[in-house]
Amino acid sequence: MKKVSPVVLGVVSAVVLMGGLAFAQQDAKGCKDHPLFTRMPNFCISGCETKEYNEYGFYEPPQGQKKVTVGGKYYSIEYSLQKGIEPKASDIQVMRNYVNAARQIGASVYE
Repeated sequence: MKKVSPVVLGVVSAVVLMGGLAFAQQDAKGCKDHPLFTRMPNFCISGCETKEYNEYGFYEPPQGQKKVTVGGKYYSIEYSLQKGIEPKASDIQVMRNYVNAARQIGASVYE
C-alpha cells in the first residue's frame, strides 16, 4: 500500500485553500496539475513550483512525538477560483476531496 504523508496532503490542502483567495482565468505559464490529483471545478492554477528533490520534517502520526524528515520530488501548486465564480465547496470539502483521491490510489492517509 502506498503511503501519502500528512506533509503531502498538508501542502496540497494549504495550497488549495490559500489559492481560493485570488482570482484567475487561466493556468499560469508552465504549470500543470499534480500527476496523481485532479483539481476542483472552476479553479485555475495561479502559480507553481516543482523541485526534483526537497526535504521536509514533520511529526509522525498518530502520537506526533517522533520527528521524521522525508525527501522526494516536491510540488507546490496554487489554485485560484475563476473570476466571477462563487465557491461551491467549503475548505473541508476540498481537503476531503484530496484525502479521498489519495485513498483511491491505495494510500494510507493520516488525519
